[in-house]
Amino acid sequence: MHHQSSNARASADMTVLFDWKSDVQRLERHLAAARADGMPDPWTLAEAECSIDLIDNELLTFRSLDARRPEVAETIRRHLEWRARIAEVIAQLQDLESQASPAPLPLEQPHATTA
Repeated sequence: MHHQSSNARASADMTVLFDWKSDVQRLERHLAAARADGMPDPWTLAEAECSIDLIDNELLTFRSLDARRPEVAETIRRHLEWRARIAEVIAQLQDLESQASPAPLPLEQPHATTA
């Protein structure tokens, strides 16, 4: 019985539902390095886009839970913070990529035929 009450206390002390961590700081460091080099970083961009997808799926799950529970509210808050930071990384990486890419050639217009 004592074991069960200590488990209940431990779960009540949790601030998040689980301790999954998105490595946002690493993505931000890779962005800083890409900006310093003036070179796009397609691998970091792809990883950041995948991270957003994972976070969005987690948020869908969390929103089906009772957000009045402190651990649910804190987990949602943390994921929304990560999402915002990663979205900023994506925007800056896309901007860097567009600056490095040559402008696309205009498409040829079909020749008009006169009858």
